[in-house]
Amino acid sequence: MAPLLATKLHRPRAAAPLVPRPRLLDALSAGLSRRLTLVSAPAGYGKSTVVNQWLDTVDLPWAWIALDEHDSDMATFLSYLLAALRSVYADAGHAVETLLRTPALPAPSFLADALLSQQRGDAAETQLTEIVALEPQNVDALVRLGRLYETWWDRDPMAIWRQVLAANPAHPEAREALADDYVKMVSDQSPFAAYRFSLAYPGKSNIETLEIGLQELPGHPKLLVALGIAYARARQSKQAREVLLQAYQAAPQDVRNVNSVLHELLHADAGDAIEDLVPAIRQIPRLLPVFWLHQATMALQCKLGEEWADFFIEEALKLGGQPWVDDTRAGLLLESFEIAHEQKANALCASLEKRIRAEVPASGAVQYIEAYRLNFEKADLRGAAKLIREAIRAARKANDKGVLRRAEAIEPVLKGVPQGMDLERILRDLFPLDR
Repeated sequence: MAPLLATKLHRPRAAAPLVPRPRLLDALSAGLSRRLTLVSAPAGYGKSTVVNQWLDTVDLPWAWIALDEHDSDMATFLSYLLAALRSVYADAGHAVETLLRTPALPAPSFLADALLSQQRGDAAETQLTEIVALEPQNVDALVRLGRLYETWWDRDPMAIWRQVLAANPAHPEAREALADDYVKMVSDQSPFAAYRFSLAYPGKSNIETLEIGLQELPGHPKLLVALGIAYARARQSKQAREVLLQAYQAAPQDVRNVNSVLHELLHADAGDAIEDLVPAIRQIPRLLPVFWLHQATMALQCKLGEEWADFFIEEALKLGGQPWVDDTRAGLLLESFEIAHEQKANALCASLEKRIRAEVPASGAVQYIEAYRLNFEKADLRGAAKLIREAIRAARKANDKGVLRRAEAIEPVLKGVPQGMDLERILRDLFPLDR
């Protein structure tokens, strides 16, 4: 694209003397209440002149573009539009500018949405900063501004969260947001956050960064977990263990926090600490089996040992009879079997299959795993379909809702496959090799 001509962005000089046109000027002013005003007339009838004259009568920001037949190309037009907008708002249109550099220009509607979105953001920022300038402790405005800055790469939301906490040190949203921003710096979630911090604290390690965060937010569990991870990666297992246990003590009833602490203790070779914590974790109100099954899955994914996955699965099974748990022992064993199978934990998979056959033989779970085996090991899809129907009948007879729910998930497919439907693809979606 050819370089932009600066003269196209200059408002033309008015020739003197001008004929007063109060009716037209009033009509243009009335148009301020509308989203768009179109001034239409043949060439030479004074359109530019009257708009130019009107601009002298209003106290509003304005931008000017002079277009001709060469500017009908979308990229050229938008480049001039952005240049004009930046004569008023210096940061306007960064998202659209990025899109203009792509090999294939997006649809005009997409470009318009991107431009309007940033304009709305710019307008919101202007309004919120004006409110904060008048009321520095207006927490509601500060929180809105902080959330807006979280979506922009070229703004620092941390300064806003600190301002909120200066007004209200216990503000939960600001505390969580500031902690999240520190974690982003050390976890590669946001290169912009890391870049901003490197400017403010050059040469700091991840451990040093998180220690600074903990000076601002003493005892915050997210920061303690992140610091434990940093110590573990630095092969400082003793420090990792100590900090992770502090994280647990900071929020022992917070399931997400406990979930993170347990897994990271495994990475820190602190299995004995996990065993010590389990009795207290069992007391968390209405704890669900999925908590322990997730621990088992992560242990297998991170190659931390099938014995730990088995340990966590056993904890999940203990919850099977609780009144708040909408699953059965057979259903939980099937869930565990699928986890082991998907993670290729062969020894654990065989052990769970043996337990299913011995402990819940009449629940329909045996037919379910046989269908599972047929599908993956022999590619016998019709045979698998037949066994799933048997599993449904057995589960209904045994009133085992855990097995029934899993088996009935594929019943519509098994009742009859329409002509042209790919049964193999459907069953592989239902029994995925890797999720």
